[in-house]
Amino acid sequence: MQTVLKDVAKPFGHEPKNDALKLPEKLPFIHLPSFNKNPGDIYTTNERDEVVGIIYKEELSGLLLDELKRLHSFQETLMRAMDDAVTIVDEASAVLAVNHRSEELYGLSNVEIKGKPLHHFFDEEALVLWSVMKDKQPVINQYNQPKPGLHVIVNTVPVFQGVECIGGISIERDITDVVKLNEKLTTTTATLRDLEMHNETPFHKIIGNSKPIKRAIELAAKVAKTELTC
Repeated sequence: MQTVLKDVAKPFGHEPKNDALKLPEKLPFIHLPSFNKNPGDIYTTNERDEVVGIIYKEELSGLLLDELKRLHSFQETLMRAMDDAVTIVDEASAVLAVNHRSEELYGLSNVEIKGKPLHHFFDEEALVLWSVMKDKQPVINQYNQPKPGLHVIVNTVPVFQGVECIGGISIERDITDVVKLNEKLTTTTATLRDLEMHNETPFHKIIGNSKPIKRAIELAAKVAKTELTC
């Protein structure tokens, strides 16, 4: 649940000074405007533009810190819950966080990589995140091979605060097992087609003409034919 000003304001029924900062009580707390100088008290208004609450300036920094901690708890929980590899970087491509799955895929710990430039650990051509941070354009459902033997599907997006890009998030799904299985199926299919072209069976190299061997071959051929037509 998103915290709004109404959740943190204290009841207030008087009319403030004309230059006082008034904001809608339903405004999300995290969407407070930036202050160029020390802020004064903030007054909240209802749908009729009546002042109904106040946030004292002395309490503002503590409330902002509490909200930051709350949002950070959600982020940490989300990172732990995801089974895909997640990497978050700032505007300079320094690593802000990686989750447990990213640690497993790349053999790097969050403590080791956090706060350090991404290029200390990866070649530029290895990660889609590089191009996204450069072009400021999202990449969705793209295949990538970040290192030998690892195949992933990538969703990578830049993070904007207003019009300013402040970082990027990359989510990678490991499809290595699927790719390897597809390669094995392709090889097996090619072998079977080659045998068919030469009118051979997978059992033509078996040596022996005894009745038990012939019966075993006939049975195996029937099973193989059944599995191929399923």
